[in-house]
Amino acid sequence: MTTNKLFTDTNDYYKLGHIGWGDTSLQFSGYIEGYKTGADTLVEKAITSGNISILDTLVYPALFLYRQFIELQLKQIILLHSKKSYAEKKDVFKRVGHNLQLAWNEIQPLIETLLEADNSIDEIKELILEFHRFDESSFNFRYPIKKKDLNVVINVSERIDLQVIKNQMDKIDGFFCGVTAMLDQVQASESEMENYYGI
Repeated sequence: MTTNKLFTDTNDYYKLGHIGWGDTSLQFSGYIEGYKTGADTLVEKAITSGNISILDTLVYPALFLYRQFIELQLKQIILLHSKKSYAEKKDVFKRVGHNLQLAWNEIQPLIETLLEADNSIDEIKELILEFHRFDESSFNFRYPIKKKDLNVVINVSERIDLQVIKNQMDKIDGFFCGVTAMLDQVQASESEMENYYGI
């Protein structure tokens, strides 16, 4: 079917991408999985290509998608599991912006309550803060130049092993899958108690 529109439903089911499905929690999960899977797919294509020009160009969208995946993981926990009020959460989102370090600082106490004396917290924290230091404003892999002076954003040439990046992202993904499952369970238990005791 030909069309002159950009966004259209052609009724060709296995070519349709469905957006706007589910509640806040489900949509967060869809975005998070989509960004991670998108990045993984780009990394796999780049590595299997054996082509330096593909490696050197797909690195940008892959790293942007991985950073967005991390940011949404952190913000999902703030939004869905923080004990703060709705108004307080709005203030947190405004203050945090795209800053991974500030977002991590918000959720760290929640995670430490779940995983007392677990070394994986420090390991994941360091990976997230390393990404933050590499791209503090979520800008480095979206644009080649800075808005304020039009100078290049990344002015030092270096090589990054994309397989190592993917492996570490898998580790972060596994960590957050476990954490969010535990937080969901805690929330469900608290809700049951509230319903049972009427508080």
